[in-house]
Amino acid sequence: MLQNVHIKAGNVNKLYIYVHFNITNKTKAQCVSRRSLHMSRTLFEQNQIESIANQFKLSPNVLTQALTHKSFKHGNTPNNERLQYLGRRSLEYFAVDLNKSQNAQQLNQIIEKANESQHLVARFDALGLESAVRCQLPGNNVSPAVKSKVMQALVGAVYHEQGLNAAREFVKKTIFV
Repeated sequence: MLQNVHIKAGNVNKLYIYVHFNITNKTKAQCVSRRSLHMSRTLFEQNQIESIANQFKLSPNVLTQALTHKSFKHGNTPNNERLQYLGRRSLEYFAVDLNKSQNAQQLNQIIEKANESQHLVARFDALGLESAVRCQLPGNNVSPAVKSKVMQALVGAVYHEQGLNAAREFVKKTIFV
């Protein structure tokens, strides 16, 4: 029978899991690579998700999906690809809708700028969402490509949960500032 479990950090890439068994009264240590160990969200992370969800008026599940890159757990959890697609197309629509009086060439430039990675990364950084993003890419920082995809997925999530008008207001306030 399992009595208790302790996890202790080893070097940079290893965790040691100590398991004490009641029947044999022995403790076994198992070394596990950090990359292969997937733990559920901590209470702090869950509170952070709920706080951000309240800020954007989204359900925690949809927000978590919007913040989850397809690399997380090798794509075996719901990720933000569909929300990102919806968000990217919505951004194009809102760019045209908010600039109806422009000519075709100017509209094309506005559409390109709406989904431009640099612009979306700047908006992502302004919102301070990096610690909430779920991805497993090399390095400690979230890449600019993932940041821009998360911003598009957030637009898609707002559109999905709250509708066209709420998404338009969200885009006006957070993307087109």
